[in-house]
Amino acid sequence: LRGADIYRVIDVEHVPGKELRVLPEAPRLLPAIRKTAEEIARATSTEQLVDSLLEALAHHFDITHSMLLMADETGSRLFVVASRGYSHSGVGSETLTGVGVIGISALQQVPIRIMFAANEYRYAHAVRDQAIRDGEAVDLERAIPMPGLPEPASQLAVPIVADDRLRGVLYVESEKVCRFNYDTEDALVTLCNHMGTALVALQSQSALHPDAPAAGRGDLPGAEGESVKVKYFSQDHSVFLDNDYLIKGVAGAILWRLLTLNAQEGRIEFSNRELRLDPALPLPDISDNLDTRLLLLSRRLRDKDHHIAIDRHSRGKLRLVLQRPVELLAAG
Repeated sequence: LRGADIYRVIDVEHVPGKELRVLPEAPRLLPAIRKTAEEIARATSTEQLVDSLLEALAHHFDITHSMLLMADETGSRLFVVASRGYSHSGVGSETLTGVGVIGISALQQVPIRIMFAANEYRYAHAVRDQAIRDGEAVDLERAIPMPGLPEPASQLAVPIVADDRLRGVLYVESEKVCRFNYDTEDALVTLCNHMGTALVALQSQSALHPDAPAAGRGDLPGAEGESVKVKYFSQDHSVFLDNDYLIKGVAGAILWRLLTLNAQEGRIEFSNRELRLDPALPLPDISDNLDTRLLLLSRRLRDKDHHIAIDRHSRGKLRLVLQRPVELLAAG
């Protein structure tokens, strides 16, 4: 320090001009991180883990608009498995890696934070729709609309990485400008690190459980009324319930396999392990995200409410619940 001036303040006069926006008081982050980490650690299933994270964001961080996307086996796209704060869940909708805020975060495996409304990031799903129109994503999920605010002013996407592999992306947004600061970003990065570790641990545990024994028929008792027509297209493994689109890909193939085994053998109980080993399923060599596919399937069935459900009644096992008889139609 080579010099200094000391002044006495005599008066302060307010003059017109542009003023900085007064930001609302943010939640205390350390207690919020601790409580959320504890809830993540208590999760005993992938579904509980996903729900605990998004619910904790709302309760402890006052983040009311959020969604969790999981990466597919190729790492080229992500699909929504849960969301909070939107008019529709968007479960099953997809976006491309490298496209939009979410896709860039996934591709670079770094958090992306937008402080102000920006035209190029105004709609997370608009970029996805444009990719479809431009022919860049011919087989991208089109029938399920992407959730999201129509005009988000603040956005934050945080990758979930474990064992040097992208597992998914946590995306949060707000209609308020400057809603997410550096501290919020650091907090969510910390939680996503916990999330990645917990995902790997739960998936490893579910793979070790023994096969479930065969059980009674799923359409007796309780399955009454008109049959649900289930149409299956083997080309892309898409499934329609009473001509209403449900799901495609690995999740669609799993549902068709469960319904086929139910019709042939009368089974309603299955295990993750037998699904992984089933040669009839198009599971990739890296199939450790089977839990997330089952989560996606069960929530799509819940959203459509066609009297078919997947009940995860114990770790590593699932039960097929049929409230109405089922008619299987293979369309080739």
